[in-house]
Amino acid sequence: MNLSQTAASPADLERLRAALRRANGTRQVRLLTEAQVEETVARALTSSDGLAVLHGGEANDGTQRTTLCLAVREGDFVTVGIGLSGAAGAGPGRTWKTLQPWSRTDASKNTPRLQAWARAKAPDRVRLRVVAGGRARPAAPDDSARLLAAVLASPADDAPRAVYADWLLERGDPHGEFISLQLALARRANAAKQARADALLAQHRLAWTEALRQVSLKQRFERGFVFELELKATTFVLEAARLFSLAPLTSVILRAAELPVLRKVVALPQLARLTHLGLDRTVGDAGARLLAGAPGLRQLEALSCAGCGFTAEGYEAVLSAMPALKTLRVRAVDDALAALVLPRRKLVLQAARPAATPLVRQLAREGRLELQPRA
Repeated sequence: MNLSQTAASPADLERLRAALRRANGTRQVRLLTEAQVEETVARALTSSDGLAVLHGGEANDGTQRTTLCLAVREGDFVTVGIGLSGAAGAGPGRTWKTLQPWSRTDASKNTPRLQAWARAKAPDRVRLRVVAGGRARPAAPDDSARLLAAVLASPADDAPRAVYADWLLERGDPHGEFISLQLALARRANAAKQARADALLAQHRLAWTEALRQVSLKQRFERGFVFELELKATTFVLEAARLFSLAPLTSVILRAAELPVLRKVVALPQLARLTHLGLDRTVGDAGARLLAGAPGLRQLEALSCAGCGFTAEGYEAVLSAMPALKTLRVRAVDDALAALVLPRRKLVLQAARPAATPLVRQLAREGRLELQPRA
């Protein structure tokens, strides 16, 4: 650990390392590295509000925990704290009780508690003096932001991805090779290229998903970039705009999307970027009507709604409102659902429990019903 922008003594650095070891050494914890702690401090020095937070990633399992680093700058000092947070809804308020309640939407509400936290002496934090000129300037702008913006603007287009990959390769960035490999694999399978892409992803996944891991449970790659996130529906409502500025997302799997939250989800303009939406809560036909009334979902090509509790009426509303829908993932198929699907010649049902009826067998013969193994 080398916090060159601060007057950190060897004793200060060892205290930070000790706090990191204590947090990382706990069972069922998502880890941070020394380099990530340094990065958090650097961001606190350059951010307009003097605040930076980084943790090892969220989880939907209430038993999981994540290492969290919080850096707060006040004048000539920066206070760095490292501790544990619950991985479900991770944040400073879950690591330090004195920071509760923690607001994700209005940072000004956290300021008084942050100031008191930064000045309090505790074994899990270190207060460092910032050296002269320690407010590092942001890196000079280059083509990276412009090239990434082109990828984000056209998620379905391979050309901007290929251009960005070439730019990264010229600078020795392994992400460039990974993008090129996945683009080639999307066109044609190749065992050697697949093995190399898998190795690159295993080595660099944490770095390439760092910002997204702060608010999502899982991230899946396609053609070189994260295309799908699995996250809590409440988090998606709060973070949608930022998430779509970080990756060319076309698929989101929403957890705990209860009916009140779903009402907020369907109002998000970012839905128009999606081709796949997944839900996991029983929302009934009221939820189906919300989805059907969302203009941002008319282009949806796949809907996963196993356990949503739609009746034939709810499915009819969804299917009528989504003309581009090609795949409907459900838990079970009965005659009522099969009768709705039959007139829609391009729609494929994916189900774990299809009923053995003539209509369902007809769908299977036509290749429009796929039996999936039970989870």
